[in-house]
Amino acid sequence: MLWFFRGVVALAELPTTLDRLARALQNIDRLAELDDSLERIAALGDSVERLSTVVESLPELTRHAAALENLTAHAASLPELTRAASSLPALTAYAASLPELTAHASALPDLSPRVERLERIAEQILADLDTLQPAVGALQAVATELHEAVGPIGRIAGRLPGARDRSAAES
Repeated sequence: MLWFFRGVVALAELPTTLDRLARALQNIDRLAELDDSLERIAALGDSVERLSTVVESLPELTRHAAALENLTAHAASLPELTRAASSLPALTAYAASLPELTAHASALPDLSPRVERLERIAEQILADLDTLQPAVGALQAVATELHEAVGPIGRIAGRLPGARDRSAAES
């Protein structure tokens, strides 16, 4: 008899149960429509994990935001820096000679008066050259005239008897 009452109660609850099943069926239909989306989301599992690690580092990045802004502002100078970096080996090679240069630096005070004296001598030579320049021009003109005057005499001397024997002996 107990089973009979249970069956009657179950029959009385049947419309409610059928309504719940109908709603569950609607939810299952919606899930079936979302099946492609769920598969795509499942395929993004690795990306979601990587994204979560990036999200975890966001607080640290915000602490360094000023440094990041500074880096982006100076990013334009990176090509120039790479060119300058290529000269670093040469600079280090030259740096090896710095101790020798500093050892010779003590002689610099003695060199200054000598350089000044050489500068005065060079100025005097330039002044003398300016004075000699007209004389050099005049000498060039006289040498040209002399060459023109002696040229015909040289040709005549070359025609004299024995001139060829003398020129061969001088060579």
